[in-house]
Order: sequence, then structure tokens, then C-alpha cells
Amino acid sequence: MADRRQLGYVSAYTTTEVITSISLEYLVIGGGGGSGSPQAGGGGAGAYLENLSAVIAKGSSLTVTIGTGGAGGSTNPGSSGTFSRFGDFYAIGGGGGGQGNVGTTANIGINGGSGGGGGSLASGGSSPRAGGTVLQSTTGNAGGAGDSDNFAFRNGGGGGGAGGAGAAGVSNTGGTGGAGLSSSITGTSVARGGGGAGQGLSTIGTASAGGGANANGTANTGGGGGGDTRSGGSGLVIIVYKSTLGALVSIGGGLTSSLDTTTRAGFHIYSFTAGTGTIVFP
Repeated sequence: MADRRQLGYVSAYTTTEVITSISLEYLVIGGGGGSGSPQAGGGGAGAYLENLSAVIAKGSSLTVTIGTGGAGGSTNPGSSGTFSRFGDFYAIGGGGGGQGNVGTTANIGINGGSGGGGGSLASGGSSPRAGGTVLQSTTGNAGGAGDSDNFAFRNGGGGGGAGGAGAAGVSNTGGTGGAGLSSSITGTSVARGGGGAGQGLSTIGTASAGGGANANGTANTGGGGGGDTRSGGSGLVIIVYKSTLGALVSIGGGLTSSLDTTTRAGFHIYSFTAGTGTIVFP
């Protein structure tokens, strides 16, 4: 019998790829901690989670939450920031900065995604004034210690950052906030997650990557507040996946979001900047 191919037969069978999963990148940053008062520690940055090779099931429904920055403390420690969330991935908030000019444990920096800076010690006090430590491993750094010598000098430590520890205060100058980290997930390198600067008796320390000096932490960077009674910056969630898969099926009404389809050709870049809600993937 002749081979069917020799007789001019053409197969009618075709193959279609069935997509069951989505490859994506995400960045999740918790809210930054607030700074204390007076001569107090800077707030620690929120935890910083980045994954450039994640995989989820097609059609997944996931919760997104954006953490808020902690309030600055008025004659008390700063408050810690709250967590940000993408599905099962949580980035806890940064620790608040310790209270200054006190001889109690209130001058210890609060633990968090990165630790808050320690506040200065009151005249004659003997309590610890250490910076806060990290509660979520591999995502942050400790805050710097506060210091004082009766009324000769007083200075708060800098809050810890995603990329480095906060520095101790020295000679009436507050400690430098810990360095942040840079991400190019949106197609442009942006530094976020810096610790807030400590407050000295005469000079406030420096900060970077969204951390505040004599200012609140920058919104959507998770930066710690720096100086006297400053709030931490809010957190952020960014997700990126190939645009051939289509837009998200739905975004919960409680979320504030934006979609960028041009910065990285061939990709959808969703940035979530406030609120909480459920998103559904295509």
C-alpha cells in the first residue's frame, strides 16, 4: 500500500498551547515607621520583598494590601508602619523610632521590617537606647543606637533601611538613616526603603531612598520618618507580567492602582499605591 504522504494527503491535526500558569515579577514594600520626639530615633523602613521569577496559576484571585506609614511620636516613640501584602507574601511595617530625652525603655527603637533608631538618653539615665532589630529575616536592617552625655549632647539613631543599617547619632547630630535598595522592575531604576534620620540636639541626620530627614517618609517607598515626630512613608505593591496574557480581569474597588503598558515593551506593569482588595488574573 502506498504511503499516504505520497498520495498527497495532508494532516488536519493542529496543536494549541494551553497556558495554565503566569510568570510574573513583584515588589512588595511595607509602610515605614514614624520617628520619635525629641532628640529621638528615625523610623525604620518597611520590609522589602522582590521576586523577578515568580509563577502563579492562570486565573488566580489574590489579595493586595498597601501598608500605611506609622505616625510620628509626640513625647513618645514613633509608631510602626503596617504590612503590605500580595497574596501569601507579606512585607511587615518598619519599626518606630525610640523616644528621646528619657531614661526609660521608651528610648529603645521598635523592631520591624527594619528597626527604628534608638532615642537619646535623659540626663542621669541608664536605660538601654539601642536601635530596633529586624523581625522579618533577609528583608531589612537594624536601627542605629541613640546616645547622650547628660546635657552635653543628645542624639537619636537613624532608622534601619532595606539596604543597610541605621547609624548611631554622634556629637549632637542624629544618625544617618540606613540605605534603601534600587529596583528596575518598572523599567527604570528607583531607590526605595530608606531609613529615617535621627534627630540630634543641634543637627538632624541625613536620609535617602524615601526616608525622611526633617520630613515624613516619601509615599509609596516604605521610607522611615526622620527628625521630630515625622510619619513613615506608605508601602507599595508592583506586579509585572507579559501583556499577551491580557489585562487583569478585575481590581477590587478598595484599591488605588495604575497600569503602565509602555515603559517596558510587551509587559503590563500594575502599581498599587493605597487600600486593600482582590485582584483576578487573566
